[in-house]
Amino acid sequence: MNTMVRFYFATLFGCIGVASIATAATITSFTWSPAPPTITTLNQTFPLGASAYADETNSVELTIYRNGVSIGWGDMIPDDTGHESYFYSPNISISTNNATFTAIATSGSISLSLSVLVNETTPPSTPTNFAAILTPSSCTVSWTASTDNVGVTGYELRRDSTSLGTETGTSRSVSGLVYNVPSVLTVRARDAFGNWSNWSAPLTVTLDATSPTAPGSLASPSQTGTSVTLTWTAATDNVGVVAYDIYRTWAGGTLLLATTGPGTLSFVDAHVAPATMYTYHLKARDQSTNVSPASNTVAVTIVPLADGDSDGLPDVFEALFGTTANANPSGEANHNLKVHRPVP
Repeated sequence: MNTMVRFYFATLFGCIGVASIATAATITSFTWSPAPPTITTLNQTFPLGASAYADETNSVELTIYRNGVSIGWGDMIPDDTGHESYFYSPNISISTNNATFTAIATSGSISLSLSVLVNETTPPSTPTNFAAILTPSSCTVSWTASTDNVGVTGYELRRDSTSLGTETGTSRSVSGLVYNVPSVLTVRARDAFGNWSNWSAPLTVTLDATSPTAPGSLASPSQTGTSVTLTWTAATDNVGVVAYDIYRTWAGGTLLLATTGPGTLSFVDAHVAPATMYTYHLKARDQSTNVSPASNTVAVTIVPLADGDSDGLPDVFEALFGTTANANPSGEANHNLKVHRPVP
C-alpha cells in the first residue's frame, strides 16, 4: 500500500476548500480503519481512521466529525491493489462522555457514513411490573422491558444479595428457593456500555407446598328477589391467602362465580332468578396456587317476585313499564308491550 498519508485538519480544509470532482467514483467498501473504541477513559487519546475503496483514483473525499464538527478530511490515495480514500489521526482525545464520531465518504452526490458512540453514560430505565408466577414447585418471574438511548443488552436478576446471572429476555425461572423461606428478588437492566439501571422494586416470594385451611362459616345472611349476600370467615395459610374463589351450583352444574381478594370476606351474587335454588361454596388460594379444601355449602332459594294481581307479571315490571292489571298483559296495546311467559 502507498504509505503516503494525506492529512488535513478542519482549519486547513476551510482554507483551501474542496477540489472539484470530475467523475463520480463507485465506492466498493467503507470501514473504520482502525475501528474506534466504544468505551475508553476521559482524556485518553487513540487512533481514529476510516477507509473507502473505489473504482476511481480520485473523486472520493472522506471527512471525520466529532459531535457534528469536522476534525479533518482526506481524499483519494491510490494503493497497489485498489483505490483508497483514507483519513487517519493519532491524536483523537475523549474529553467528554457521549461523544459521537462519524466518518462520511462522498463521491459526487453519493455519501456513505459510519458512526460510533464513545463513552455513552446514560443508564437504561428501571424494569417495571416485576411479578412472579408461583406453583408448589417452581417460580417464574417477568418484567416490562427497560428502554435505553442506545439499547438494552441484558438484565441481571438478584435473589436477596446473590446474583443469579444475566438474562437477555424479560422472564426467567428462579432456582435455589427454599421451601417456606421468603426470598427477595430484584432485577436491573444493562446497556452495551456497561451502564446499569436502578434495581427494580423488590418482590418477596416463598416456595410453598402447604395449602390454606378451608374458609369457615359460609352463610347467606340476606337475600332479595334479585340478589344473594354471602359471608364467611378467613382461611389461614403459612405464607398468606391471596384470594377466595366462589363457586355456585345450579341446574346440575357448578361454575366459578367470582374471585375476591384476601381481605374481602363477603360477596353479593346479583345474577339470580326468582323462585330458584342455588348452592354456594368457596375455596382459598395462596400465592403458590395451593388450593384449600372447600368450605361448607349453603343453599339459598330466591323468593319469587310479588304479583299482587296474580296476572303473571310481577308488580316491579308493571311499575317499570307502566302496565295495569290485566288477564293478558300482552293486550296492553297502548304501551306496545308484549310479555312472553315461560312455560311452567
